[in-house]
Amino acid sequence: MQQIPIRIDESPEEPNLMAPVEVKAPNSTYKFKICLVGDGGTGKTTFINKVLNGDFISKYYATQGAVTKFLTLGLGDNSFVKYEVWDTAGQEKNVGLKDGYYIGAIAGFFFFDANSRETMANIPKHMKAFANACGVENPLMFILANKMDIAKNMVDFSKYANKVSQYNPEFIQISAKTGHNFDKPFEKLSRSLFNDANLVLTANISLEATNYNYDILAGTGLNEEAAKVADWVPEE
Repeated sequence: MQQIPIRIDESPEEPNLMAPVEVKAPNSTYKFKICLVGDGGTGKTTFINKVLNGDFISKYYATQGAVTKFLTLGLGDNSFVKYEVWDTAGQEKNVGLKDGYYIGAIAGFFFFDANSRETMANIPKHMKAFANACGVENPLMFILANKMDIAKNMVDFSKYANKVSQYNPEFIQISAKTGHNFDKPFEKLSRSLFNDANLVLTANISLEATNYNYDILAGTGLNEEAAKVADWVPEE
């Protein structure tokens, strides 16, 4: 990605859009709400902090309720996309409050710890709750397998493929610590929202992936047919 200053606006006035943009116009700003969803400790807050300022915080602090942050990225032609990012709490005690956080969100990033079967098993539940509450037709969903830098025995997601296939999720392996693929979620989201497979975003930090070659499907037994149903393919 190229680099320009990220604009962080804590008091946005324009409403969130509830559908993808058919034709991107120059000199325009488009605003969307998205949610970071997943169990506590899966790296949601670390991920967005690293995207915003490049910082990795190794000590874990539980997010209370939801924290909203704003990220604006350049789209070219003096146009911008502004993401209102809701970092939702992963604690079970707050699960009853989440439906209200999801309202109006056009997309969700669903996190699980690549080393934790429990956080992975909860992904279908999180996705169902989000789809039922967001109020957006065909919201975009991305499953993020985080902590790939320490994934020794990769948990097997294949048994849950059919449970989430109706949402057509994209599957991305990331490391919020090393920065591995941490540009991909916003890149893929933006390209989908603007129907432009070649869209180049601009930001004020380097969002280039580091030199890792993880294969999310290696040794998991997820066959080609299951991968087709789940609508994702391994990262190259």
